[in-house]
Amino acid sequence: MKPHKRNKGFGLIACTATALAGLGLASAYWNKHKSGTEEQIFGHQTEACFDNGELCYKNLSNVIRLIASDKLEKDYRGQTWGIAWGNANDNDWPDLYLNHHKESNTRGRFPTSHLVIDPGKSMNTRNFLTVGKGDQHSAIFHDFDGDNRDEILETIGGRSGKASPTNRGTFNQLHKITADTAKDYAAALGVEQPGARGRNVSPFLVDNTLFLAFLNQSRKDGRYGPNFMKRDSTGHFQHAELYATSCRSGKCKKEPFSLERYSSLSYGLISEDSTPDIALCRSEKKGGIKLLIRKDAKSTGSLYKSQAGKKSKFCIFSYFPQLKKNAIVTESSEGVEIMTLASQGNTLRTLQILPAIRRQDSRDMAIADMNNDRIPDIVFLKEGSDGTRPSTVIALHLSNLRNCTSQRLSSCYEAKTMEFPYAPAPRNLALADFNNDGTLDILIGAGKTTPGPYKGGQYILLAGKSKGNWLKLDIRCPNGTNGIGTIASIRTTNSNTTQLKTSGVGHETQHDSRIHVGLGTSKMRRATITTSWPNGQKTILTNIGVNRIIRINGSGACTKALD
Repeated sequence: MKPHKRNKGFGLIACTATALAGLGLASAYWNKHKSGTEEQIFGHQTEACFDNGELCYKNLSNVIRLIASDKLEKDYRGQTWGIAWGNANDNDWPDLYLNHHKESNTRGRFPTSHLVIDPGKSMNTRNFLTVGKGDQHSAIFHDFDGDNRDEILETIGGRSGKASPTNRGTFNQLHKITADTAKDYAAALGVEQPGARGRNVSPFLVDNTLFLAFLNQSRKDGRYGPNFMKRDSTGHFQHAELYATSCRSGKCKKEPFSLERYSSLSYGLISEDSTPDIALCRSEKKGGIKLLIRKDAKSTGSLYKSQAGKKSKFCIFSYFPQLKKNAIVTESSEGVEIMTLASQGNTLRTLQILPAIRRQDSRDMAIADMNNDRIPDIVFLKEGSDGTRPSTVIALHLSNLRNCTSQRLSSCYEAKTMEFPYAPAPRNLALADFNNDGTLDILIGAGKTTPGPYKGGQYILLAGKSKGNWLKLDIRCPNGTNGIGTIASIRTTNSNTTQLKTSGVGHETQHDSRIHVGLGTSKMRRATITTSWPNGQKTILTNIGVNRIIRINGSGACTKALD
């Protein structure tokens, strides 16, 4: 197959086509590197590869055909909102939650939300469960009762803020999945928030205690705006405040670390200690990034902010082995910024900037080792266009170790895109190794389209396959925290990496919360895993074989009181 050239406004540049897909070229890298963006277009073909087969994707969207209202399995067409991966049945196969906002978005063809059980276990036989009904916006999997089976907490839209707090159709719903039923017990835990305009909820730990951040849209009557909730000793959630020390001109004061109108929360490591930090970000210029940096347990923490006027719709923590440090990644008007704490003043400083792939603002963002080479890759979801109609585009800053140097981080990445001309309205993405083959897969949700009979598009599921070795850590704790806040160190003969267990929650999405570790293509076959639980206890596993899923249950270690 011959390569073809395509003018996207940056000039004509040629690249080599793979055996699986015809390539066009569109580049924001063309003036930074000798080669331009490698672009794969999914039209009639269903597979595409990058870097001579080092990483390939196959379109398996037919795996998520859904049960319609007439009880028949059909291709879904319509608007989508929340997509989430979790484990509702205590096995090694991720389960998938999908919601469609309201049944009217599909003209009654589909129920509002689905739970697809073990879609990667069998590609031909799927089990479905209809979950909640209402004005669903998003949902998360979390094991609140510590039985190794995730419950599903759905946030409800609140009928545009006009709902009466007595209308149960506007309450958050917490579903306990048993057999073929979903029982709601949100009220029993105090998380129903009646009448709230729920958008997203993010779990995190502070001093070994579970918190929930409800990133609700504010209502005109002030009821249940953005708020934190903290689990008490009985397992019930109560409203709570977090505080930070803010310093200016040598004067410091304690003030609330409030959610305000921030649209997403990230939980991770950026300071030079083992205590997780919290970042809030939003796209308005007055927002930017706000961080709560905690040096140790029981400390109030310090307030840090990005420079004034910086728009940051997404901000995600990640460890970069090239830099040998943790950083926070955000997309701004300048490009993809890799940021860390400034040495002076409570501010963030930009270490390096990667050029943006495509000019459009991104709809979603994720960071993970997609090609299993030990370096995190940066994934963006964008809306593209062939000049006549919109399309869905995955833009990848894909790591490449051939010319990688710490002094120039852009040398470690090459720009790749995958475009889907038949999918007009991308909304969000969620990563999971849904078929447990060791490579992370990409699920794309569809947003709103106008005009159109169903006001939306369709799901896209891309199954990845790489040549690198890997480990997947399924960290659990029977205290209802899901092991969040646990730090896992993985050491092999040629690498040493550290990752924090988080909930995997993004904006209206949830990635597979299992820790995925790429180990490269070397012939090493054994690893040592040190798990540092939030209470200070440690679990050490030695001589662990690679290319497998390891379940680490803290049992007595993670349930002890905080040291």
